[in-house]
Amino acid sequence: MRTSLKSSDTRARAGRAVYWGVNPHHGEGLAAMAKQHLRPFLFQSLFRIVRVQSLGYRGSLADRVINSGLETVFARDFAATSYPWTTYPPEVEDWVAELLEPPAVDHHAWMVRHPDGRRWIGIKTGTYLVDRAVQASGKSVVDLVSTPTDEILRMATQ
Repeated sequence: MRTSLKSSDTRARAGRAVYWGVNPHHGEGLAAMAKQHLRPFLFQSLFRIVRVQSLGYRGSLADRVINSGLETVFARDFAATSYPWTTYPPEVEDWVAELLEPPAVDHHAWMVRHPDGRRWIGIKTGTYLVDRAVQASGKSVVDLVSTPTDEILRMATQ
């Protein structure tokens, strides 16, 4: 996983390790960056490691959307974080329909910045779908960590 915010960078490599790097020249400084961003990034990365260890790595767009949604919901709810990608807009249902069709744009564009200017479509949509799956199933995001993507999609779109 590669997550970045301003000058910080977290990665969970193949479900085995977490790396976090900070630009020491960033205006906030190392202590402020760590205080604000390290905990939520660790929550996301460690959740990803557990998921990869449970299910193996799966790289389809649907897997990336659901994995990102699970990590985001976990960090949002348990590390009490709020980033622009932790909330979704009213038109998120339209995004679900877009993502369920085979998109012509590369995965990175759906997850970070789409050519049409939208940001974090996949992450916001995944967060929405995970919230729906949690609500529909009565399970927590922790309970869903080892649930396959297709099962989470089924719960979310019932």
